[in-house]
Order: sequence, then C-alpha cells, then structure tokens
Amino acid sequence: MKGKFNLSVCFLFSAAVILKYSKGNNREYSNSSNVENTQDGSEIWGLHFADGMVSVDCLRCLCLKQSNCEPVGCEMRLSLLQCGYFQITYAIWYDCGGLGSEWKKCADDVKCSSQCLQNYMKRYAQRNNCLLTCEGYSRELFGGPTGCNNPSTEPYWNALQNVPGCKGVE
Repeated sequence: MKGKFNLSVCFLFSAAVILKYSKGNNREYSNSSNVENTQDGSEIWGLHFADGMVSVDCLRCLCLKQSNCEPVGCEMRLSLLQCGYFQITYAIWYDCGGLGSEWKKCADDVKCSSQCLQNYMKRYAQRNNCLLTCEGYSRELFGGPTGCNNPSTEPYWNALQNVPGCKGVE
C-alpha cells in the first residue's frame, strides 16, 4: 500500500504541475507553421533561439513546457529557484558558462537562456552517454547532468510529449 500511495502522490503532483503550466496558453502551438522563415530557422513567434546541438523544435517544446515561452521571472519549483523561459537554475547557468551579466537576466532573455541550454548540453550530453535527441536533452534539463540516465526523469519527457505540437520532436 505504501508504494501505491507514493505513486499516487507523485501522479497528482505531476498532474497539478502540468495543469498549472498549461493554463493561460493562448498561442497556437499545434504545428510547425509557427516557425517564421528566417535564414537559420531559429525564430519562432519572434523569439530567437540559439543554434546548436538542441534543435529549434526541441527548444520550442522545452520553452513551452517550462514557461509557456514567456519571461516569467523566478519561482520556487521542486525546492529550487528556477528562472525564465527554460526555468534555469543557478547551477545550470553556472555550468553553461555564466552567460550574460547575471543569471536571472540571462534566464529571462530567450537568446541568452537558449544559448545557455546549448552550452550545458554540449558540456554534459555526450559525456554522460545521453541520447542526443530531445528526450535526452529534456531529461538532462529536468534531472541535471546525469538526468538522461535516471528513470525518475521519464515522466518529464512524457509530459513534454503531451505539449501540443511536441509529440515525437527530436
């Protein structure tokens, strides 16, 4: 019974987090026609994502999942202060090279925060034998440098797949 209770609590918590971050979604996310024609294909809804090993489609999905692609400032989530478009922690910002003048400012700037994710994944993804796909990157973002190999990050990947337009994203 104890295991079932813990699983139920985790499920309810996950469902509450997913519901909280899906409210207020007034953009149309359902297909890739939202990608504006730019030379490098890195602009979506006027947001310029950094180029690198993480695809623009994956960055878009992570952005939607984490903040509805809004500069949301900072909030406590899972006992960590997380900020900006990708809900970047201080540790991620530090590990990505401490871009910009300050962690919170970088997190609320889509170009800086997406470059931070690119740097972070470049630093850790191959080192930790992560899948070089959106699944590997999303699990690493959620679970830290070795998160891609941690079974506890699978629900995050599954939730990302439920973001409209993100099923099967690479």
